[in-house]
Amino acid sequence: FAEGQAPAPPKAPRKGNVIGPLPPPTLGGARGGTRGDIEKGFAEADTVHEATYRLAVHTHAVLETHGVVAQWEGDQLTVYASTQGVFMVRAALAEAFGLDRKNVRVITEHMGGGFGSKLYPSAVGSAFAIVACRLARQTGAPVKLMLDRQEEQVCTGNAPGALMTVRLGAKRDGTLTAIHFRAHTEGGIGQSARTGGPAGNIYAQCPNVKLEEHDVFTNAGPTCALRAPGHPQGAFGVECAMDELAHRLGMDPLEFRRANDTHPFRKTYYDVGAKAIGWERRNRVPGQTAGPKKRGIGMAHGNWYVLFREAVAAEVRVHKDGSVELFHGAQDLGTGIRTALAVIAAEELGLAPRDITAHVGDTQYPPGGTSGGSTTTNSSGPAARLAAHEARMRIAALAAPLLKAKPDELDFAEGKIFVAADPSRAVSFREAARKMPGEVIVCLADRKKQFETVRQDLAATQFAEVEVDVETGVIRVLKMVGVHNCGIPINLLTAENQFIGAQIQGASWALFEHRTLDRNVGTMVNPNLESYKLLGPADMFEAVPILTDGANAGNNTSATGMAEPVFVPTLAAIANAVFNATGVRLRELPMTPDRVRAALATAAKGGKP
Repeated sequence: FAEGQAPAPPKAPRKGNVIGPLPPPTLGGARGGTRGDIEKGFAEADTVHEATYRLAVHTHAVLETHGVVAQWEGDQLTVYASTQGVFMVRAALAEAFGLDRKNVRVITEHMGGGFGSKLYPSAVGSAFAIVACRLARQTGAPVKLMLDRQEEQVCTGNAPGALMTVRLGAKRDGTLTAIHFRAHTEGGIGQSARTGGPAGNIYAQCPNVKLEEHDVFTNAGPTCALRAPGHPQGAFGVECAMDELAHRLGMDPLEFRRANDTHPFRKTYYDVGAKAIGWERRNRVPGQTAGPKKRGIGMAHGNWYVLFREAVAAEVRVHKDGSVELFHGAQDLGTGIRTALAVIAAEELGLAPRDITAHVGDTQYPPGGTSGGSTTTNSSGPAARLAAHEARMRIAALAAPLLKAKPDELDFAEGKIFVAADPSRAVSFREAARKMPGEVIVCLADRKKQFETVRQDLAATQFAEVEVDVETGVIRVLKMVGVHNCGIPINLLTAENQFIGAQIQGASWALFEHRTLDRNVGTMVNPNLESYKLLGPADMFEAVPILTDGANAGNNTSATGMAEPVFVPTLAAIANAVFNATGVRLRELPMTPDRVRAALATAAKGGKP
């Protein structure tokens, strides 16, 4: 990575090894980029802090590797794929084989993780999936192709490493006057993710901001999306710098952030998160605790955006026996969209979720979006509700004569249809369904367009408590408290599962994960789950997810995504807790024992990190 920035670096297969500064980011709106005059801002500052922060490349390490099963029947191609976008893969395969899209069926009912690595056609649709489909056509037999672990770690993308220099200026009272964020991110042979979003968005009231982002190309595999692309890296740099500046100002890091944060939801999270983590227990002087095992508490902010897919539809079928089916094409990559859709439809029809049979992950169903960017529930859910609402209206028309009432006078709850003004006048849902003239009622609905909340920030605040053994350099995360807004959680259990999973993945990057390359040829030398270390069960911490409904995605479910925003501040929160525990700042991730001991030794000799 460093060699890629050298005056005479080894040449990557493109013109130049460094491109940038890159154009302003598109996410976050106009305030997400450069604004004001940073020279004026730094001139107004009483205190200026500048430091460089670095993260290693992070691979997705999904438990189910990329794979497909392909079968031809004449000119009809059926593919079972491990993908985050069945319709995306269908389009890629149809183009590759010169087929109409209706002749290609792609199925992903269940999937063992993707985190962005299975988001693009190149990951499964136009690369080895094409090989499997070609072999299946040539042999006249089904072909299964699954990547092994080494292939998975090397070939399917990664989150870029980053080298970031952050300069902050503030007045004595803690008011930020300027933010200068310079980043070089490692894209391998592909363009990398943008890391400047947190610098431009989290502290929106700072009047003077300059973002300078560059891509550094190296002879290594390309990057791809990984859970809030670029934002965990950017938040690590900005939020560690904020912590360091607060220390120099003699301010509580929480109060320093409170003074500079205008986000209407995040400002309400300080007291909630501080109480849950026990903020009053933090070391007033970092590293002041005695003994070889030192504990500390830190916090950090993050941001993501309200996003959604537009071309989405759902179908609800009510059968004459009262059974209900829901069909929707989006895949379930482990986040529980099947359950969420059943919950939404059941609420509209006055039934229990178990009464709805939801079918997902098939291009023969109404279209669903690609699952990425925390968009699935708030894209698919509104379509499901609209389809269920249409079914409700048609069932109400069947029940009205039975109750001697008008359809708009009826309500649905607990498997019954009743007159809202007189609940004693009721029939069962099944009894009403039996009155339909045919065998089934079919209701198809599209998601309505809605743009007023797009680019609205999703707030995220993370608190961490750690224990650092200063003799061995081992860091243990003891507790993580996150306070995040996701609108109304449709399924609390799966929402909390997403929440805790993001905390785990962030802690793993902060403490363990590091892609190691052969410097001569760019080959990954730890492409397995033995030497590419992940956080495991023995490393697990107490996870406290606190979900709030402050955000509203502006759709008919009031739900928005949450898988990304929880991930963004986790790295910085842990790093800040380590500083509070030891009094020594580690500015490079992962914070492995050797790096911890080296930093402690340098500090003991009076050196700087």
